[in-house]
Amino acid sequence: MTIDVFEFGGGTDPCAIAGAPLIATGTGKFTYNVIATGPAAVVLHATVQGIVDLVSGGQARVFETARVVIQPDGTLLFDEERVRLTPI
Repeated sequence: MTIDVFEFGGGTDPCAIAGAPLIATGTGKFTYNVIATGPAAVVLHATVQGIVDLVSGGQARVFETARVVIQPDGTLLFDEERVRLTPI
């Protein structure tokens, strides 16, 4: 998959990333698990890993993990979200 890494401070609104500066692009692998907890909420755990070219020059390994809870009313809660860039 294509990976774009943006400089973004986080938050609970996924639309807030609009306008954030691009810091890296590349390719990698995306995996996710869905944990259905009955009629209450659904939990998604996603992982992205790959190699990206940094806009500032050079390359880095990227590892991202996120745990998202989707409540019955459709509200998204980002319980855990981490992005790590390791220069190579």
